[in-house]
Amino acid sequence: MQQSRLKVLVLRFEATARAVAAAAVPIVLVARLVAVSAPLLLFPWSGRLSARNIPFLTWAGVHGGVSVALALSLPDVPEKSTLLTATYAVVLFSIIIQGSTLGLVVRHTLLTDKAKHA
Repeated sequence: MQQSRLKVLVLRFEATARAVAAAAVPIVLVARLVAVSAPLLLFPWSGRLSARNIPFLTWAGVHGGVSVALALSLPDVPEKSTLLTATYAVVLFSIIIQGSTLGLVVRHTLLTDKAKHA
């Protein structure tokens, strides 16, 4: 029988970790923008999925448990603490900021665009 383990994580917010965490959020957003917009712009889609969906699909990319699990599974190397801090920064940003403002993005991109085309 396999035993469960509980991990306690202590993040040290050193200057390097804070800098990497601050840089990680915009890097992840730009990567999401590229990943979402490339297929939408390169391939013809139906009217239900178009370039006007790009801001919503980019902002709706909430990160969470899988990201943290992957960061925790890294081998014990000196950089692990910095990567964990950056991962938690991205996850917290996506849950708190992106999650709480997703309705605004929908109203400003998808709904106003539909009203213009109606």
